[in-house]
Amino acid sequence: MTDFYRILFDRSSDAHLIFDKAGIFDCNQAAVDLLGCSSKDEVLHIHPATLSPEYQPNGLSSPMASKEVETMTLKHGWHRFEWLHRRVNGELFTVLVSLNAIEIDGRKMFLGIWHDLTESKRKEEQLTLLNAELRRANLRMREDLEAAAEVQRALLPRADFSIPHLKAAWAYLPSEILGGDQLNIFHLNDSAVGSTAWMSPATE
Repeated sequence: MTDFYRILFDRSSDAHLIFDKAGIFDCNQAAVDLLGCSSKDEVLHIHPATLSPEYQPNGLSSPMASKEVETMTLKHGWHRFEWLHRRVNGELFTVLVSLNAIEIDGRKMFLGIWHDLTESKRKEEQLTLLNAELRRANLRMREDLEAAAEVQRALLPRADFSIPHLKAAWAYLPSEILGGDQLNIFHLNDSAVGSTAWMSPATE
């Protein structure tokens, strides 16, 4: 590896690992730090699948999933996917892997570039929780409005209200803004009918 590419490899903020079936051939300091190791020696000669939990989120065992992505990479020359890894302290973390098929001194190998998704996954989970809470709050508010609409509907005149020589009609459309509107029609005597109608002022 020339000095120029060695600098790019070593100084990248993303983890870079070169490996084959025998294990990791080389890696940069970012990979050592991401795995929580104290030195590169702890990483070398270990296959990346070994630095993973027993199963991946898709249900496949890590060794089987690793074989699948390696086969895909050899077929197309590169492959990009998410992978669940494990730090030396047991903590799990997700990376976006860009895996490239390369050849070094006649040996077919892989160059894996890991982009840590820990922070973006944390924000994604927070957003999911926030959206769930907003949906619950919206459901509670709608249930409260529907209950209030039922209370106000019960205060309306009876549907079978009837007085000789008089017809009364009304339309009731509940608003999403809860108010104190009232309507009633009542029989006072044989020649008089009373009514009440009060609408709360609209609020913005």
